[in-house]
Amino acid sequence: MFVGVRAFIVPLAAGAAAALVCACGGSSDKVTTNTTPTTTTETDPNPNRHVSGAPGGDDDDDDSISLEGTKGHLEKHQIDSGMKPHLHALTRCYTGHIGRRRYIGGELSFKFQVSGEGKVDKVYVTKSTLGAHDMEQCMLEVSRKMTFVSPRGRKTAEFTWGPLTLNGTQATTWWDAEKGENEVARKVTKLKKCAKDVTDPQNVFVTVYVGTRGKILSVGFASPAGPISDKWAKCAADTIAKWQLADPLGQIAKAGFRYNAE
Repeated sequence: MFVGVRAFIVPLAAGAAAALVCACGGSSDKVTTNTTPTTTTETDPNPNRHVSGAPGGDDDDDDSISLEGTKGHLEKHQIDSGMKPHLHALTRCYTGHIGRRRYIGGELSFKFQVSGEGKVDKVYVTKSTLGAHDMEQCMLEVSRKMTFVSPRGRKTAEFTWGPLTLNGTQATTWWDAEKGENEVARKVTKLKKCAKDVTDPQNVFVTVYVGTRGKILSVGFASPAGPISDKWAKCAADTIAKWQLADPLGQIAKAGFRYNAE
């Protein structure tokens, strides 16, 4: 069974405090959640499709949080109760790291695996167009500390939460998928060095921001295939930060490409 609700973070003024409202609507400096459930009987047969170079972005209307019963089971309200105390901390991962990078914005979805005792055994970013590794890493650290009630049967349960939408206040221009791939075609193999001591991740969606003279301004990662090692992600972010791509000529460009595509 799939149960959905939507979660949004709307643009925040610099230094503004985020407030939580568990209802539709709200002013532009608030986090809002719509807790009206919806159900569906099937999943998207192609969850990794993307548009306009956005890695992992959806081009359909399914933008809900979904609950997926495996061996155990958690009800929607039980997930809400586990998530709610941490929503401010997730918001601070954005507001506390953004600094002058007002161009950063995008959507993220997370996959949780919860043990029979309600502890988070595993959590990872399945989709992201945020393009900010430091923010993504902060959100994962917050998520790892969450606790939930014991799933039905005290067995492992899994659910997908998202998309969490964060809207930047400075305009960016997406390069199309072909341009993004072409720009990094001769550079992407350099990421192999980051798997020297850790597992090389599969089907990684990489989002980058490109500024004056092709300088990389920020980079982020997601993979529906499973968790990405923190060590690999840091190495990859440091490596990509040294790349130089095409000059977007006065704009901030946003580009996406895949690493180890399946």
